[in-house]
Amino acid sequence: MIRSLFQVLRGADRLLRRRLLLFLLVGALAFIVGFFSINPTTAEQYIARWGYYYILGLTAGFVWLVCRVAAPHRALWLGWLRRPGWAGQAP
Repeated sequence: MIRSLFQVLRGADRLLRRRLLLFLLVGALAFIVGFFSINPTTAEQYIARWGYYYILGLTAGFVWLVCRVAAPHRALWLGWLRRPGWAGQAP
């Protein structure tokens, strides 16, 4: 598996390599901060005080990404909304 990953990276463009490197760096930073920089009591306080805002931010990010993906396919999903499916048909 590692060998195939290296083959993909060897043939990849620079943008893909940068994105992968950035992803790995962010993961390493999250590991270091999560396990070594913040003690469990402080982490518990952060979660208790800011947990709902964190979930709100994740939900907003998810909605933003769904809109980005759905925008090029607007005609398709508008067609689905305009005609009733099996739930909208009379028995």
